[in-house]
Amino acid sequence: MFLDIDHFQVRQRQPRHNTGDKLLQNVAERLTETVRDGDTVARLGGDEFILILNDQPGQEVIYRAMQRIMSRIAEPIDIDGQELW
Repeated sequence: MFLDIDHFQVRQRQPRHNTGDKLLQNVAERLTETVRDGDTVARLGGDEFILILNDQPGQEVIYRAMQRIMSRIAEPIDIDGQELW
């Protein structure tokens, strides 16, 4: 699964220092918490992540896993008192 953060460049230019870095850290934590043990989360660079979901028996299971991951990522993120998303 390939994932990138929409409008990340806008977030990166926020006036608060390190907003983009904190956003990336939060997204990485959420992804890691959401996938199963044995799955892989890796950042390719910039705002791009790759998820390798091991041993998925069929399309329906993959679809449910993707829904679960996207629901978690879509939740608002609070960084230094500013809600993003």
